[in-house]
Amino acid sequence: LKPLRDEALMELASSARLLELAPQEPLFRAGEPASALYGVLEGTVMLFRTSSDGREQVVHDIGPGRTLAEAAVFQYGVFP
Repeated sequence: LKPLRDEALMELASSARLLELAPQEPLFRAGEPASALYGVLEGTVMLFRTSSDGREQVVHDIGPGRTLAEAAVFQYGVFP
């Protein structure tokens, strides 16, 4: 978000809300509409897929100060 001007950051901040997840609680699932960007303040968000044999495959491990779901929101409209 660093390249954004102050006005754009203020607009984003005005619509932001804090979301606290319990461990193992899903933030979103594949195929759901992507209508929000997310930023990690503390802890870690792991994005994973489940393979056809039921094993979890970690796609990304996102920590504090990082954002996620940009491509889903701006390009696809759904979470992949």
